[in-house]
Amino acid sequence: MLLAVAVVGIFRGESTIRDPGQKFETGLVIFYFVGGVAMLVNGWLTHAQSVQAFHEYHELQGDGPGKSVAVGSDSGAGEEENG
Repeated sequence: MLLAVAVVGIFRGESTIRDPGQKFETGLVIFYFVGGVAMLVNGWLTHAQSVQAFHEYHELQGDGPGKSVAVGSDSGAGEEENG
């Protein structure tokens, strides 16, 4: 959302994104843009870390993602054949 506000500020001017009563400052578009990029990077890093933790947890449990286990069956379902 902050990036969208920054884009609006670039094309329509800083006065369109300034809050009522906010003192006049130059570089408001840059503040919104930097804030938006920081939030995107934070979201990406948080997601990457949670995916990594998910995979590590399942590797330790021995039931990694992509492995299917047949309940109540010893037929070897879900195992890949090599060759």
